[in-house]
Amino acid sequence: MSELLHLSHDVSGTELAVAPALHEARGAALKAAAEITTVVDSWDAEVATDAVRQCKNLAKEVEAARKQVKQPILDLGRKIDDTSKEFSKDLNAQVQRLERLLGAYQAAEREKAEKARRAALEEERKIREAAQREAAEAFTDEEAEQALNNAADQVSALRQQNTTLDYKPAGTALLIQRKFEVEDIDALFQARPELCKIEPNNEAIRSLLKVSKKLPSIPGIRAWEEAKSSIR
Repeated sequence: MSELLHLSHDVSGTELAVAPALHEARGAALKAAAEITTVVDSWDAEVATDAVRQCKNLAKEVEAARKQVKQPILDLGRKIDDTSKEFSKDLNAQVQRLERLLGAYQAAEREKAEKARRAALEEERKIREAAQREAAEAFTDEEAEQALNNAADQVSALRQQNTTLDYKPAGTALLIQRKFEVEDIDALFQARPELCKIEPNNEAIRSLLKVSKKLPSIPGIRAWEEAKSSIR
């Protein structure tokens, strides 16, 4: 059991079993139902009706028992969830707020570092070009080599300085999330239909089939009728 959340009753190790009498009743109902293979007269219909009613009543009893047994567990689960959510609500709100503040800061720092890197690359290019010109104009090989070495030292120092520009607190990582809000679904569908979903309105279709005197012909839909006896 958790050391942070406590239950007043220990539900671990709980076993659930179906009563033997109910097992016997189910076996009898299934046997009676399996013996019915055709319905050709009123006697067969009565027998089939009784078998259906027997199976349905047993299933209803088990369903009612299931709800009765499970309801306290569901209530307990909701209480655990609600307690945890309520306790952590303000904590999570502060986490989200501070993460946004840190994210904005780090994004700005990254942009500054990126600008500095671009400027450093341009500065490196200028240093190297100047060194190459100086080396080309040198009177001796030693002077040319010295000019190139000086340029290499300047570039190295510039790169070392640039590594300290992108600051972020230890243990953090900058995550950039792209979010969106659909402002005009019709315009979106006209421009990019692959970005939209088209789903049938099953409830509206069922309502239309129910109120129509005969099966309507609807493009894209295959409708049919099935006969089934309803037994209460």
